[in-house]
Amino acid sequence: MNKLLTEYNNGFPLLLDDLRFIDDIYRSGIESILKAFANNTDCIVFGCEKTYDGNTLSISAGAIWHDNELFAFAGGTQTNPSNDYYFKVIEVDESFRMFGDGTTSNPVHRLRYVTFNAGTLAGSISVNIPKLKDVFIGVNGEWEDVTLDSQVTGSMKIRKLANGLIELKGSFNALNSSTGIIGTIPNKYVPSASIALPVSVQNSSGVRKTMNLNVTTYLNRLTILEDVGVSNNFDLFYSLE
Repeated sequence: MNKLLTEYNNGFPLLLDDLRFIDDIYRSGIESILKAFANNTDCIVFGCEKTYDGNTLSISAGAIWHDNELFAFAGGTQTNPSNDYYFKVIEVDESFRMFGDGTTSNPVHRLRYVTFNAGTLAGSISVNIPKLKDVFIGVNGEWEDVTLDSQVTGSMKIRKLANGLIELKGSFNALNSSTGIIGTIPNKYVPSASIALPVSVQNSSGVRKTMNLNVTTYLNRLTILEDVGVSNNFDLFYSLE
């Protein structure tokens, strides 16, 4: 790790390059550590605990790791009938200073953090990303395709994370399905008992609501027993136990 040498006497000639050097030291140090722990996976570093109350979601303060950067989150509450919520990176420049020419005023601080929003925005990050403790041990498995039912279109993939959790992601269009069967997963990803995972789905009437995507022990099927429709992109996690 690099180091700024400050043990000299007789006054230190501090320059902007020295400040950039210090900034790079800490950025690269944090990035190297979290890259190793997070396996290049977006995740919650700490906090960001979710509490649902109907269509209202509250998330506590914390920090997330996204695109190889650490972002603080102050916490907040949002309400959305479709139950779609996402983190969003915000940049704010502040602390404008007058520079040496006496006429130029520039910001010297750039705040970068995340808020969370109801609904999808460009560059948004799912609030359902895993926690750091759930991804930092070992190596994640390779993605495998979910076999969609003949009446369903879309793309879904599945893998086992290093911590043992199963990650299921993608989207589907089941408007033409008469059975509610979305697809089947490889046997190694079937849980010991059937479980239900929440997915936002828009039905044929254009109504969007949260439905249960069931991961069943019967024939390794993924099913929806309610009104079928078109899902949003989702990224879900479950345990085999």
